[in-house]
Amino acid sequence: MYASTHEDTDDAYVTGYTHQISSRITGTIEEVLVDDNWHVTAGQPLLKLDPRDYQVALEKDRASYLQAQAQLVQASAQIPLAEAQLAQAQAQADSSKANSDYLQRTFERNGVVLVLVAASALIRWSLAKRLLRRLVFTRPL
Repeated sequence: MYASTHEDTDDAYVTGYTHQISSRITGTIEEVLVDDNWHVTAGQPLLKLDPRDYQVALEKDRASYLQAQAQLVQASAQIPLAEAQLAQAQAQADSSKANSDYLQRTFERNGVVLVLVAASALIRWSLAKRLLRRLVFTRPL
């Protein structure tokens, strides 16, 4: 009697398609919007991620951007000062060179021993030249 009221199969199977899904971004799931065995369509949201991690990252990037802008303004404000220092160093180097040249001509013409004075002028000229090089090579763009 049982056989007449119940159907029994030993070789039954169900055809189904299972698709693995993954996220392109990481995050903590806040809410799952679908349930098991639901039919979904392309583009349909399946879950909601917790936005707090992304808000923190956004605020951090905004702060970095503002800091970079402040550094740019500060560096831009220093350009006139660097240009003035460069002009001053150039003038000092030119003055020391002129003084050194004058002392060299005086020494050659008069035969006077001005070695100490000439050496002092050459040292000042050399220091001014080094300062000028340092300013030129460290000048911000």
